[in-house]
Amino acid sequence: MTDADSNLWSDSEDERRFTIMEASRTRDSSKLPRLLTLLHTDTYSNRRHITRALGSIGGDEAQRALLELLEREEGLILGDVAKSLGRLKMIAALSRLQTMQDHQLDWVRQSARWACQEMQRTTEPNATPNGGPAASVGDSAVTEGPPSVS
Repeated sequence: MTDADSNLWSDSEDERRFTIMEASRTRDSSKLPRLLTLLHTDTYSNRRHITRALGSIGGDEAQRALLELLEREEGLILGDVAKSLGRLKMIAALSRLQTMQDHQLDWVRQSARWACQEMQRTTEPNATPNGGPAASVGDSAVTEGPPSVS
């Protein structure tokens, strides 16, 4: 077990959070089993980070966990779930995400709208991945990403 891996077992919430964020950034699927365990036991803040990491890492287990969260969670974490499902283009979640576009929390509404738009781009005829060709350095085009929260 590397030092980074052991940080997922740390008593320090901050150490776990930094390791979760690194797993998300690097899309490190080797950390997925521990992340799935922490998803049920960690602090609310870290659970939100784990949800984002699942959207970056992807795979069947991550997708199943996100779909379960979509049905049982409440509050801001639903916005993170929506963003992750949108990144993964989880069409199975589209119906539920459409209902979330009227959610009482602005963050959840915005994230659900973004996720639905991402999925609709995927299902449109002649759609290109991520809505179009990748921008190169010097392009004036700006691509929209998911809404961010501070």
